[in-house]
Amino acid sequence: MLKPEYIVTWEEIYEKIEVMKEILVNSDEKVFGIPENGCAISELMDNAVETPEKATVLIGLVHHTGETYNKWRGMYPEKEIVFLYNTQ
Repeated sequence: MLKPEYIVTWEEIYEKIEVMKEILVNSDEKVFGIPENGCAISELMDNAVETPEKATVLIGLVHHTGETYNKWRGMYPEKEIVFLYNTQ
């Protein structure tokens, strides 16, 4: 859980992405970044795709209020949705 005063660094983001890459290595998973912050995250992955329809996993940066999660879950109920950070 992130505290309001927590400062996220790029180094930390890169470390989390490397962990995700290790999990997804040798898998057929394809990732799509949820606009806006998730786009940058997915582009750092080796298996990014250009549309959510082509993806098996949707990636966001921060799960805060649940609004983004609920929106994308409603549009793509069959996709796995992950966030690098959770504020709840």
